[in-house]
Amino acid sequence: MQALDLKQLIRTTGQKIYFHLNHPIQWIRLVGMVVAAEVISDFLWVITLDDSSGMNIEVVCRKSPTYLRLAKKKSENMELTSEETKTMLKESKMGITAQGTQIDMSEWDVGMAVKVKGGITAYKGERQVALEKITTVLTTNEEASAWAELQQFRTTVLSKPWMISAREERKMKDGIGGAAKRKREKTQRRQEQEKDKKRHDRDQKREPLKDKSREQVKSRVAVSPLTGDLAELKRKHKEARQEIKKNQDAPEVWL
Repeated sequence: MQALDLKQLIRTTGQKIYFHLNHPIQWIRLVGMVVAAEVISDFLWVITLDDSSGMNIEVVCRKSPTYLRLAKKKSENMELTSEETKTMLKESKMGITAQGTQIDMSEWDVGMAVKVKGGITAYKGERQVALEKITTVLTTNEEASAWAELQQFRTTVLSKPWMISAREERKMKDGIGGAAKRKREKTQRRQEQEKDKKRHDRDQKREPLKDKSREQVKSRVAVSPLTGDLAELKRKHKEARQEIKKNQDAPEVWL
């Protein structure tokens, strides 16, 4: 794909999805000459690329978060340690790609031929490439090979309508449905685990209270002044019943 094609991509309303014909486009690959390289506001690398399509395109890359943090600290008149100064100098050459990978941006300069891969972004209505990968084209043969590869991809893929078979469509739908089902099951398991944990914590809190109540009851019975009298009363009652039974079973004696 070329810079001119990027300008002509169709974007769906309310979504960050771009289309070439009916092909959804996620990544852009370009081959061209660096005609400008600069840093904007000390936080963004901007490389302007001429790919001979009749329109230049800007390739952007954010500076390292470590550098931005130290630069902010320095701008607030806070003193940096010697180690922080060394780190800031090193990180000043680094950028962060579209997917968070560090890349040395000090290597690219005006006049170099490069191959670029990146996502699609925009600034003030102008589309740009959010850098993901950049390599130097060292020879004219390599440059010609890269151009041929791009042209072949345009002819064999982008120029034809994007279609999927009924089988592929079912597979995609099953995959989407399966993913949603797995997500629901995972959420359900997490909720059940949380309920079990709450129930366990609640039972753990109740158990000491039950033990304490039992101990209090035992303590009250043990110290009651009536406990000893009640036992003695039961013993005497039992002896009296045995005496009555003994008298009833004794034979009568006549004089």
